Amino acid sequence: MKTQLPFWMKQTGLILLWGIVFYLAGLVSFTLDDSANSFAIIWFPSGVAVAAFLTIRWRDYPILLILFSLISVLFYPGIHNKYYLIMLLYGMLSIPSTLAIAWVVRRFAHLNDDLHAMLLWIGATLLLSLIDALIISSVFSYVNQTHFLRLFWYLLIANVSGIFFATTVIMGLINQHEYHRRPGYVRLFIGGFLWGAVCLVAWSIFSENVPWQLNQYTRVYFLLSCLPIVLTMMLSITLGNRGGSSALFALAAIVIYYTDQRSGPFFVSDLNYQDSLILAWCYLSAAALLVVFIRVMRHSTTRFDPDTGRIAGNGAIYRLQPETGWVTWDNKLSALLGSQVPSSLNSVASILQHVHPDDRYKLYQHWFSPAEENGTHMVFRLRDAKGEWRTLIDSGLVTVSFGTDTVLVGNWQISVYSE
Repeated sequence: MKTQLPFWMKQTGLILLWGIVFYLAGLVSFTLDDSANSFAIIWFPSGVAVAAFLTIRWRDYPILLILFSLISVLFYPGIHNKYYLIMLLYGMLSIPSTLAIAWVVRRFAHLNDDLHAMLLWIGATLLLSLIDALIISSVFSYVNQTHFLRLFWYLLIANVSGIFFATTVIMGLINQHEYHRRPGYVRLFIGGFLWGAVCLVAWSIFSENVPWQLNQYTRVYFLLSCLPIVLTMMLSITLGNRGGSSALFALAAIVIYYTDQRSGPFFVSDLNYQDSLILAWCYLSAAALLVVFIRVMRHSTTRFDPDTGRIAGNGAIYRLQPETGWVTWDNKLSALLGSQVPSSLNSVASILQHVHPDDRYKLYQHWFSPAEENGTHMVFRLRDAKGEWRTLIDSGLVTVSFGTDTVLVGNWQISVYSE
């Protein structure tokens, strides 16, 4: 018999894992730091923090906020005291701002409207990163007598690009929308070919040292630098979120390595190292945003089967007879929960046995509320066949009458958040 770990132990392990990823992301960022100004050109931990706050339960926010803030401060143990105080301020501001970004998305995003959530994420990232950059650059330039405007743009681009890129990659790997989908061998073959093409084309372009006279060769060279992004988007369409994230990760590794070696289209002789690296990250951030847009479009266009109107792949429609309590499913629950479908979900009583105790009464009220309250949605937790809690959304509940018989028709979908 398989032993199940206690829930608190799983959550503790998950929080520690986020802390480790956050720390490793910081180490990678500091390999590309600007030693003259004592800050990182690209700040990956911000993207890791946003992804963490987007996926964990609300009640775990305080402990994760404290953990990330402490790690941010500990990144600077050996620098002079005045720099340490500045970085302490940065650690105190940057992590709450990432929490605020995630909170805005989770609080104000429309249910099942991925485009709205994406726009909220982009808008909140730009606005809050702008405020962070203004505060930190003002303090830093005053203490260190450095140029304010240049430092402001460096900090803003570092935070924004780190969030756009790292959050996109991590959320694609977590892949909560498509965890039950298994691509066929043909798609895997095409995806593998495209992934190899991304690496090969990126290597051939960014490992090249190009003379910077504007001629036909350099024009074609700059045009070809868009080809890896196109291949990455094709891979995202073919293999979904994880395919797009793996391609983005490989592309970033190649671009940053060769830019760091002072080669490729972004190492312009008239620019310094930091400016060339920022150009590279603007390129990668644009690629990440395009991949996010592809994800939104794929999820939106495949939500409903055009022939039947049923939710395809990530939902299940049910019919509930209030008088008898019997529930029938129009499509298989395996489309929603994969192979981890609990047994005997054919009645209200059996379903409620698998629902989290804190959510049972809410779900019962949702089903048996007055007719004028129908059409709303609710979030609840259901225990799957492995004994793990899955967060689901019961939405679109309507009352349908057939003569004297009344049937409630609703839809279950996987929630993108873990409550």
